[in-house]
Amino acid sequence: TRKYVEAGKDLEGKGFDPRKLLAPGTEAIKALQAFVTATTEAGGLGMEIATSNSTIGLIDIIRDNWDKITSGFEAFVNNGGYSMPVGTTASSAMAEFTGAVERGLPDFSMFGLNLGDVPRITITGEDRLAALGPGDGAPLSSTTGDD
Repeated sequence: TRKYVEAGKDLEGKGFDPRKLLAPGTEAIKALQAFVTATTEAGGLGMEIATSNSTIGLIDIIRDNWDKITSGFEAFVNNGGYSMPVGTTASSAMAEFTGAVERGLPDFSMFGLNLGDVPRITITGEDRLAALGPGDGAPLSSTTGDD
């Protein structure tokens, strides 16, 4: 682990961008987020999206509520629930989501626990090495004095 961090490998990209898992454009995702979080009275699903990783939370919502999305998303947008920019429509956004679902949404759960919602701790700068300890096998902290 120390050599990995010393080489700066922990700062390199992993070749995986969870925002690209859905593949639809930004406006389609914003419209879906608006639909998911809007109250049921406003034509939405009235749900919260996990804040630790909203993309993974949105993927889970799509998987678990696909029938509700297919039956209500376009009406929500077309009735003013979300203002799509010129050249983008609710039906084109829905087609993007349908394509993502047909390609297969990733599943981040294991044994009933959504691992995608587990927060990530990021240590930056020189603290990265300090977090690993002295590197000589000594514990990260020790007590001194008479025990």
